Amino acid sequence: MFGINPQNREIYSHNFIRSVHLRATYPLTSKCSDNRDRFKDLFSDVMPKADDARAFKIEFDSKGSKVETSVDAQRIVLHSEDMQKEMAFSNEDCMYIVSGDGYKSFDEVSKQYQKAIFFAQTCGVHTLTSLVVRKINVVQFKGETKDGIVPIHGPLNELIAKELTIGYDVRRSINPFIKQSMQTIVLVDQGYELTIKYGVEALQRESDSKKLSGIVVIDISMRKNQVPVDSLETELNRFNSEIYSAFKWMLTDTAIKLLKNNGE
Repeated sequence: MFGINPQNREIYSHNFIRSVHLRATYPLTSKCSDNRDRFKDLFSDVMPKADDARAFKIEFDSKGSKVETSVDAQRIVLHSEDMQKEMAFSNEDCMYIVSGDGYKSFDEVSKQYQKAIFFAQTCGVHTLTSLVVRKINVVQFKGETKDGIVPIHGPLNELIAKELTIGYDVRRSINPFIKQSMQTIVLVDQGYELTIKYGVEALQRESDSKKLSGIVVIDISMRKNQVPVDSLETELNRFNSEIYSAFKWMLTDTAIKLLKNNGE
């Protein structure tokens, strides 16, 4: 799909993943909030911390705005003990975020999320109005030079395929002033949307730019509207495969070597 050839899956000794996000929206149903306690019990083994999040709605009329609590938007938010897993469930959506070392494999994340959506199905949700999977990858870097300045786009050019980057020379004059530089590609194919964001951010630098530390970010998400709950597993597997293919398609041989050798 999207003009990107499928990539054979490999198991690496290291990964760049900072967080994985899954979110589904569905038609409003009060039965989800009515069954918040049952939902909490369903995940008590992996996310024992639970909070009811107060939700508000804002209405505007000729007299101005009015803020009220909204039962329709009431949600329960679950957390793991280490706070690296979070799931929020409401009458309108379900979101699951796994961060840092909490992420072991997409299969594990998918299994937990399917359990949540199948619970929503028992509350009357049969079609998701939208389904989104997002993976954020982050690589930290440090650079130092005795002469000239550290090129902020140097690490990006080391990790991202040449066809997707703009040469450093065209930005040389503004290099010492760049805080963040991101590029975005949005691809659409057969009702699916793939968004690829990538770039670099300076976190700390000396005034003369002879020392620089920062991060390279690769942020890939895939979206589809009107997904039957019964096809959720198939769609999640498709999303994961396409995001993986896009990620590997973007990388240089240097980046692949880092994944295989744990950065050594």
